[in-house]
Amino acid sequence: MLWADISLIQSYCRKEKNGNCEEAGLLLSTYVYKRMSINDVVPGMILGKMLVTQDGKNFLNEGAVLTLRVIQTLQMWGFQRVDIREEVRDKSPHFVDDVIESNQQQLSCSFPEAMEPVDEQPAAVAPAGSIAPPAPEEPVDVPAGFVAYYQAAVQIFKKNLGRARFIRDGFEVADIRQMVTECVLPLIEDPTVMDHLQMMPHTEDYLYHHSVDVGIISGCLGLWTGRPFREIEEIILGALLHDAGKALIPLKVLNKPERLTEAEMNLVRFHSIRGYKFLKENSELPRSILLCALQHHERGDGSGYPLSVREDKIHPYAKIIAVADVFDAMTSVRNYGRRATPYEAVEVLRKEMVDKLDTSVCSAFVDKLTQRFVGDVVELSNGQRGEVIFLNRFDSTRPMVRTNDGAFVDLDKTRNLSICKMLHS
Repeated sequence: MLWADISLIQSYCRKEKNGNCEEAGLLLSTYVYKRMSINDVVPGMILGKMLVTQDGKNFLNEGAVLTLRVIQTLQMWGFQRVDIREEVRDKSPHFVDDVIESNQQQLSCSFPEAMEPVDEQPAAVAPAGSIAPPAPEEPVDVPAGFVAYYQAAVQIFKKNLGRARFIRDGFEVADIRQMVTECVLPLIEDPTVMDHLQMMPHTEDYLYHHSVDVGIISGCLGLWTGRPFREIEEIILGALLHDAGKALIPLKVLNKPERLTEAEMNLVRFHSIRGYKFLKENSELPRSILLCALQHHERGDGSGYPLSVREDKIHPYAKIIAVADVFDAMTSVRNYGRRATPYEAVEVLRKEMVDKLDTSVCSAFVDKLTQRFVGDVVELSNGQRGEVIFLNRFDSTRPMVRTNDGAFVDLDKTRNLSICKMLHS
């Protein structure tokens, strides 16, 4: 069973109980509580103790499911430790008594008489002056919850598509669909998802990381352009499999650090057709998914490949994936070439949305990306570092930057300088 291998994500689910027994098996059920650092909390965990603010106001109720967005909010408000509730089952009533006795020593809210006075501030109270984002010059870690979901998605996809290199029907569509539901969908509603993707390392296995990146970005684009939920799931699946044909290309070509020869380039360009034919052999995949593999390099003006079809012949899902593919290919670490910044990628999207890429998809993407530019810590082409503090009204890719020495640089007027590196978002 594939999911037995995944220890990165632990799911803590609330169950409806009938008294102390469950109908299917009559297992006794109770809870244990753990006090954890907020940095160790994983999405899906259950809050075991109500969180209150410094002035005693209710912040988050006991039993709340901690999503990625909720965890980030707690971090922003300065909560350092929280109590997590886990359900434990056992047929022995003595075990339940032991657990309850153990919990009496941990939860002051439930068993205040069992708690000794402590000097430290309770974990469930936000400290005064709570909002304290990290200083710009310090590195920002990607939240553990995001990393867990992302790495699980890459691991699952690598297992499936990697087998396809050696076994013709080596990948299971059901496994990848489950990964979409359990790993990717929780990420696309997070407003900081693009920031985290930019900070994730891609030191190896570019094909699998790129496929997952494009899946996440395409899911976001489906959400931002108002697609129904059912379509978003299919868009993500098509995006994950858009480069399936590259799994059939020799690794020495796929991972070649130097520029490809003309023959090798033709081999890579043929991956769209090979991917289409490969996926077509799987009866579980609808035609829309096959067209994602075939058409993600097609362009509206007919300048794309492999068939050079025009806009009206390109499937809507493939148009979304094309935008995500261009952005991630530019902003990812590759074996060759310099990694572009999101500012440079936005500039390319704005140019290509005129006649090559879908205008509505690009517009939605650029709008969402530029909303989050303010606050980015960047490095300029002259080596100076600073923070983006203001976006130019007519060109958000050339903002106002306050450097670490306190100077203000308007990149719209200082054309000899540009943002060459993202330090963190």
